[in-house]
Amino acid sequence: MERLWDAEDGFFKVAPRVENPTDSLTLQNVREQHGYTPWYANDAVIPPPEYTIAWKQLTDPEGFYAPFGPTTTEQRHPGFKIEYANHECQWNGPSWPYSTSITLTGLANLICRDAQADRETEELKDAFRRTLACYVNSHQRVREDGKVVPWIDENLNPYNGDWISRTRLIEWNWRASKGGYERGKDYNHSTFCDLIVNSLIGLRPSLENGFTLYPLVERDMPYFCLDRLPYHGKSVTIFYDSTGERYQRGKGLRVLVDGKEVYHADALPEKPVWVELN
Repeated sequence: MERLWDAEDGFFKVAPRVENPTDSLTLQNVREQHGYTPWYANDAVIPPPEYTIAWKQLTDPEGFYAPFGPTTTEQRHPGFKIEYANHECQWNGPSWPYSTSITLTGLANLICRDAQADRETEELKDAFRRTLACYVNSHQRVREDGKVVPWIDENLNPYNGDWISRTRLIEWNWRASKGGYERGKDYNHSTFCDLIVNSLIGLRPSLENGFTLYPLVERDMPYFCLDRLPYHGKSVTIFYDSTGERYQRGKGLRVLVDGKEVYHADALPEKPVWVELN
């Protein structure tokens, strides 16, 4: 991991492939969104705190920030490009749901680790929510009749939300034997549901008889509810009500397992908490 860290630019970068792993590596001169992948690993082995500076690029308009999802390369680099030419699947600029989901999962891992260690997380939480909101905005397309419908596909234009691959394949009259022009419409490895359940609502699964709970919602969120989630053969409901008026069960954060309350707190937790199923 250290061999891929560019201390001058504060980012993990890709190095050219070499035959001998002991040979010196020359890092590429561009920050790529792939550089956030190390945080996707298990919480115990994600990069230590001194590498957290890399996340400043996620919300920087000259870095990866764009209204419909983070770009695959930093926008300040002269090689950055959004084009409707050549291959339909390019990684030199367009936003990819697959890459976005890896980035957001990695950021949620970092936030939970830092919160557990009593390190400041508010700036990181804001970056998570801003990027997730951009990702939400991308889940649509405008049909030929002008109607906006829910949609997920391959790569998209990070500035206007157009699905580049789909547009290109339509132009080419892409044949059905190769998936047709809507080959990317079931882009399930974007893991959007996991980001909502495990990260935003904060149910982090475990092999043990329970789970870690740490919602990443805004502190002034009036209410939210995740209802009847199947988990370890049980039905889990997590809901928060800032006033107690929305769900008529009293204010605060509550967890129900098979309809029985197993956890309650008057406010959202400041750090991850463990919730037993029974």
